[in-house]
Amino acid sequence: MSDWRSVRNRQHKGAKEEEENQFVFEDTSVDDDDDDVEVVKAESTEVDKPKTKEVSISPERKEELEKKAKRIAGMKRALRFGASAGCMLGGMLGVYDSTRSEGGAKVTMTTIMKRMPKSLAFGLLSMGGFFTLYQVTKTGLMYYRQSFDYYNHFAAFAIGALPFMKMPFMRHYFFYPILLVGFDVFGDYRSMHGQDKTAF
Repeated sequence: MSDWRSVRNRQHKGAKEEEENQFVFEDTSVDDDDDDVEVVKAESTEVDKPKTKEVSISPERKEELEKKAKRIAGMKRALRFGASAGCMLGGMLGVYDSTRSEGGAKVTMTTIMKRMPKSLAFGLLSMGGFFTLYQVTKTGLMYYRQSFDYYNHFAAFAIGALPFMKMPFMRHYFFYPILLVGFDVFGDYRSMHGQDKTAF
């Protein structure tokens, strides 16, 4: 009896193992889950694509925009050049003015150090302000009049010099701004006659 039961248990156990093996090794290539998320390729969406919009500009409008950009660039260049050249000259004259003796008196280092801040401030303000105003006015007149002639220089010189003529420093060293303007006129003369490519 015990032998019959053991044989029966063995057969039952073997059938269970075979059923479990069938469950493990069944075909898993078919996916019946409904909760899978569909993967969307980036190429099929508009997220990663650059948004470019073509704008048609008429030739007149394009020319106007180019002129405006050229004007702005020219004014910026004139402002930088006027401020740098004028402040360089003003700083040099300010240092010289602080070391200059008055009435034949001996100048000591203490006197120079006392004079230096005032002389430097007047030099930078008068020469830097004058030449910056001169350059900006000259360039603005050139673009406004559409003419590259010497009337721009004369008008700009008058407009640039008038605000600073009351300063004693400017009156004392007035030859230097004239020299600076002379160099600028010479440079523009070379540009007008094709000897230089730096015209605005």
